[in-house]
Amino acid sequence: ALSQNSITPNSDIFFSLKDANDKWTTPKSAENINSEYFESYPSLSHDGDIIVFASDRPDGYGGIDLYVSSKNSEGNWSKPLNLGNGINTEGDEISPFICNDGSLMYSSNGLSADKTFDIYIASDELDGNWNNPHKLPSPINSKFNELSASVFDNMIYLSSDRPGGCGNYDIYSFVHCDDDLLEGTEEGETPEIPLEGKLYLLNSDREVISISDINSDGKFVVNLSPSNIYYLRYFNNCVPNYVP
Repeated sequence: ALSQNSITPNSDIFFSLKDANDKWTTPKSAENINSEYFESYPSLSHDGDIIVFASDRPDGYGGIDLYVSSKNSEGNWSKPLNLGNGINTEGDEISPFICNDGSLMYSSNGLSADKTFDIYIASDELDGNWNNPHKLPSPINSKFNELSASVFDNMIYLSSDRPGGCGNYDIYSFVHCDDDLLEGTEEGETPEIPLEGKLYLLNSDREVISISDINSDGKFVVNLSPSNIYYLRYFNNCVPNYVP
């Protein structure tokens, strides 16, 4: 594991693209991102316009810090900015991962008493600006090292040297989020308008997933899967164009 007192070898970030023949192009150094210092653990946003990476360049808060760079309309990367002391510590912050919802997962050993790496997640305030990190609970984190967390299809994957594995670091997986029940109530502007109607649940492409009946009390319950975007559309039985 990396530590604040270790000598970190130089490392650079390279990009390779798939061409029209589904072949990878020759890797090219990431201009304006690489330096004479250590750059590694790159993570791209879902749209490919933001990159977060780890570096031990001397303008940080100590050890290895996380930096962010954004791509402009010409495809050039901006000068990397340190993510600040809301994310970085005097220890090491490594292995960032930008989730599809914009939140940032990463590992840090700067807040644990035993200097082991734990996985944190920070909310996305604005593009390239993360705040309010919190440590993920057990069993995702343990008393040992947890590194390189990523999220795919509602599963968290990570590397850990906790006991019970095959030796050294092993890969573990956990369910990210359980299904949620969204409970709500349709309310009219005036009590004279009855609330009976239909509630349509739509996905991110605004395709109808389910239709629920709304009774006179206006209450509804819909089941939602995690890590998705949904829309609700209500139609009143008596006044079809009425939106309470």
